[in-house]
Amino acid sequence: FFLQATDILCLPSLREGCPNVVLEALSSSAVVVASRVGAVPDLVDESRGILVQPQQSQALAEALNQALTRSWPHQTWQWQSWDDNALKVLEAYGAALERS
Repeated sequence: FFLQATDILCLPSLREGCPNVVLEALSSSAVVVASRVGAVPDLVDESRGILVQPQQSQALAEALNQALTRSWPHQTWQWQSWDDNALKVLEAYGAALERS
């Protein structure tokens, strides 16, 4: 798992949904520097990374420099396992089917 060997994930996207790579980085204790798009702002707060507006290369460079020089707490994001999340999705689908 390569993300466990990284300190920072950089995701300068123009558009995103809920990117798995951000979830994986957070669960591996990597700091996230990313564009403020899609669900990324819902996943990354100031204690876990830095967000910039898309297509702002200077802001991205400054955020990367700040992320490299800042002291970050070593913490993993507390979330359920992929199996637990899959079961919750199946339960939600099952409940939706029962209601329809």
